[in-house]
Amino acid sequence: MQFRILVTSSKGGVGKSTTSLLLALSLAKRGKRVLLCDCDIGSRCLDMLLGIEDEVVYDIGDVYGGNVSAERAIIRPGRGGLMFCAASLSLSVSEMKAEKLCGALDALAEASDADFVICDTAGSAIPDMIAGGFANLALVCTTQQPASVRSAEATAIRLRAAGLASIRLVLTSFEFREASRRERSGILEIIDASSLRAIGAVPFDREMLLAQEKGVLPTGSSAALQAYDNIAARLCGEDTKLFYKIRGISSRRAL
Repeated sequence: MQFRILVTSSKGGVGKSTTSLLLALSLAKRGKRVLLCDCDIGSRCLDMLLGIEDEVVYDIGDVYGGNVSAERAIIRPGRGGLMFCAASLSLSVSEMKAEKLCGALDALAEASDADFVICDTAGSAIPDMIAGGFANLALVCTTQQPASVRSAEATAIRLRAAGLASIRLVLTSFEFREASRRERSGILEIIDASSLRAIGAVPFDREMLLAQEKGVLPTGSSAALQAYDNIAARLCGEDTKLFYKIRGISSRRAL
């Protein structure tokens, strides 16, 4: 079975692109073939984070329009089994058709022969199109901010209405210390408020923040990287604890 994962939230700034990219890299590191599709139409950034913006010749818009084959739109950045397709800068989301977009993604998925296809999205129109005819799993990103959690709940309701039943929560930039002091929401509170099962919690990581500001990937022993490795392990069917190998976190206090 090919996992076709939609990474989404109707709220901006909650780490959708970071989650898409680092999860794809974690899965590739585990020996999986992964196709990362930038579906943030008109505002792509994953090519820059991968450092391959100069290699993008064709994008998902070319496949959507039938200008090139799916194979020609796929870039192989030289990171194990990772493959990449850039988002279009010229398509208008309002003019796109769900069936045609899902057809383009189907073609890319088949051409890549990937174990996992990860679609990074923004807004609500594109996720709704993909949920209805392509994805078989959605990862909804949220921070601890109440408005973000409410947005995650609303996103899940909309995705279910579009026909996608399998939805999981990814908590990003999570402040464990504040949660343990009851200064900010804990994991169980967020799960209750969003009505979603959590697949991972990514701690706030200053190294990650600085790397993002520079437009590069974090390196070294980043706690956030370990959290995405844990999510990847869970997606691969492993019984991995939420905070496995993340130092300084008490599961009981964070919950």
